[in-house]
Amino acid sequence: MTDRIERVPDEETADQPEFWNRLTDDEEVLGVSAGWDGEKWWTVYVSAAEFVREGALEERLDLAVSTALREVPDVVEVQRDDRETWVVSGTGAISGEALVGAVAEVVDELAPALRELLEE
Repeated sequence: MTDRIERVPDEETADQPEFWNRLTDDEEVLGVSAGWDGEKWWTVYVSAAEFVREGALEERLDLAVSTALREVPDVVEVQRDDRETWVVSGTGAISGEALVGAVAEVVDELAPALRELLEE
C-alpha cells in the first residue's frame, strides 16, 4: 500500500496555490488532503468523513481530527466546515504536509471502525 504525503504540482491545482495529498491505495478510508487558499485558510479533506454521518464514530472522528489539527505548529483556529472538510487558520507558515500527516494518524487509528461502517 502506498502511504506517503506529496505536494501536488502547482500546475495541477487551479484554485489553490498549495495542495498536499496522502497517496494511498485505500482512498475511500485513508484519504486525506489539504489545500491553502493563498491568503488565510487551509482546507483539510477527510475522505471517509463523507460517510460517517451520526453516532459515536462521527463524534470521535470530529474530535480526533480537530484535536490533531490544533496540535500542528502555528494552527490557531479549527472549524468543521462540511461533512468531510475542516478549515484551519493560524499564525506563521502552517505546513500542509504536517496537517495531512496529523490527520492521517487519526484516520489510521480509526480505519477498522471506518471500514466496518463502509461495509454495512
